[in-house]
Amino acid sequence: MTRQAPQADALQTLLARWKQGKIGLASPVTARRVREAFTAAGGRATGDLVRMYGVVGGMDDCDEDGWTLQAPEVVARSDPATNRFGTVFSDYLHSSWFFRARPVSEDVSEIYLDLGNHRQAMLVATSLDAFLDALASDPRSVLLPPT
Repeated sequence: MTRQAPQADALQTLLARWKQGKIGLASPVTARRVREAFTAAGGRATGDLVRMYGVVGGMDDCDEDGWTLQAPEVVARSDPATNRFGTVFSDYLHSSWFFRARPVSEDVSEIYLDLGNHRQAMLVATSLDAFLDALASDPRSVLLPPT
């Protein structure tokens, strides 16, 4: 039996949680649409982002932990002057702070927490897979800034 990739396992766990919590989920989107959205925002969509958006196209509201995956249309409207920490693709508590995806290869993005207060963004996961795994198992470890 073939085991699913880590991202698929974590994403399936999160999808079940979101559906149980009655979070409105957008339909999956095409790779082209994801790439166009990130390009419009001055960034680049890596393979891991394309795969995630190919499963869920965004969320209507934050989940029980306060996290929201932004739809590609929202990503595309982001300030194209993205900083060196990547493109905003999600937020916490209705834009209290943001998460940025910064490409490290064609297939992988690191994830940074950006408090939006002109401080340096903080690396919270070395890949989208690691971010989704943490979001599924220990959300506070990636959603909240270190104290």
